Amino acid sequence: AISNITTNSASSGGNITTDNGLSVTARGVCWSTSSNPVATGSHTSDGTGTGNFTSSITGLSAATTYYVRTYATNLQGTYYGNQLNFNTSATTPTVTTNSVTNVVSATATCGGNVTSSGGATVTARGVCWNTSQNPTTSSNHTTDGSGTGTFTSSITGLSPGTTYYVRAYATNSVGTAYGYQISFYTPTHDIGESYQGGIIAYILQFGDPGFVAGQTHGLIAAPSDQSTGAEWGCNGTTITGADGTALGTGNQNTIDIVAGCTTAGIAARLCSDLVLGGYSDWYLPCKD
Repeated sequence: AISNITTNSASSGGNITTDNGLSVTARGVCWSTSSNPVATGSHTSDGTGTGNFTSSITGLSAATTYYVRTYATNLQGTYYGNQLNFNTSATTPTVTTNSVTNVVSATATCGGNVTSSGGATVTARGVCWNTSQNPTTSSNHTTDGSGTGTFTSSITGLSPGTTYYVRAYATNSVGTAYGYQISFYTPTHDIGESYQGGIIAYILQFGDPGFVAGQTHGLIAAPSDQSTGAEWGCNGTTITGADGTALGTGNQNTIDIVAGCTTAGIAARLCSDLVLGGYSDWYLPCKD
């Protein structure tokens, strides 16, 4: 008989009633996902001789049909008992969490991938989030279909300037499993919002110069063009500095151009002299 069946193990055994006059040198059970398993495949070794023995079958896959039979070996060969079959139990699904994207002050996009059903139908999947670590479906969560495969989730109702923790989940009849946890921070302001005399044009992302986790920094653009025909600086004049191209170098470039060029009406001077909404810290954008 087969007993103690779990997702990856079971118990069995047998009884060697006779050795036909030659000592039994090996005995146990063998198993396979195909009929008529043999001792050259997966098997246990449970002593020698005649009599009862118990076998522990391990290393099985969840929700799988296995075939098992006893065996006994002596000098005449290996002999097998009658074949039995059993099904291992299902387990919870396997799910991974996708990266968080499109983060603004109140919403974000996430999702996941259910790579295994665990042997039972996945009836619900999505992401859950909270301001505390290890969120569960008892807190905020989405419901994004069923079954295996990838899905996309829209996270809504967030508060600006807040750190959130999110992870994907998948549920079947056995229970709910979760993917790894990801954290993200909602900015206090959004691109396109009027702010400090201009319009927010860019919010620093991880990897950008000046990025600080848990803080909102970025670039503000003037709400309208200040000139449509101004030269950037002094054409044909060598200016010391003003060679930065990376994000965040525009301010120093502007200072260098103004210091090295006395021509009126150039773009650098227009920015340097500009006052909008009470703010005078305007400068040329950088190349990158």
